[in-house]
Amino acid sequence: MKTNLKMAVALAALTILAGAANITMAQTVGGYKKVEVTDETARAAAEWAVREKMDKTGTAIELLSLVQAERQTVQGANYRLCMQINTEGEDENTVTHVKAVVYMDLKKNYKLTSWTANSDCAKPGASTAAAPIKVGGYRAILKTDPNAVAAAEFAVKARGEKTNTELGLAEIISAEGQLVQGMNYRLCIQVVAVGEEPAFVQAVVYVNLKRVRRLVSWADSDCGNQ
Repeated sequence: MKTNLKMAVALAALTILAGAANITMAQTVGGYKKVEVTDETARAAAEWAVREKMDKTGTAIELLSLVQAERQTVQGANYRLCMQINTEGEDENTVTHVKAVVYMDLKKNYKLTSWTANSDCAKPGASTAAAPIKVGGYRAILKTDPNAVAAAEFAVKARGEKTNTELGLAEIISAEGQLVQGMNYRLCIQVVAVGEEPAFVQAVVYVNLKRVRRLVSWADSDCGNQ
């Protein structure tokens, strides 16, 4: 009887330990796994990292290529990226390699976790196919984004000066960004002019790597109905 009781207790203990081990394994963050440099989500993370770094430092940075990409599954995903970038200086541009880590949460919000110079990821064998970053399509951005707001205000001012009209920005309806050698901002805005009814306009503003803005297009639009 005592022997059977001891065996039962031992089996119960083993069951509890096994269950705890399984829970621990399930909660453990996995390691990084390589993904293709053509992976759309990895490339989006790379583009976002460069824009975020430019915003934080006020330095013009051009993303030349995504050399290597790795993903780690957490509550969302971490992307560890090796990138070749061109940084614009006062006298000359500098081409370097950096390794950045970008966290993407379950709602696809990004956070730049780290950004460090790293020449090792540029060594042969780091990637079988470096992927040049080509001009992509427009992606929706927050209409409260400071860069989008600045672009909208610039568009209204530039149009007013060109047409000798007193224009005012009433509201930004929507905003989109496109990464090029700089940024294109496509904006749906409501504008007001003295003595006229408010109107909806779609404007495109290009911002180069030196943060110089140019009004590319300005056209009446029904985007206010979206």
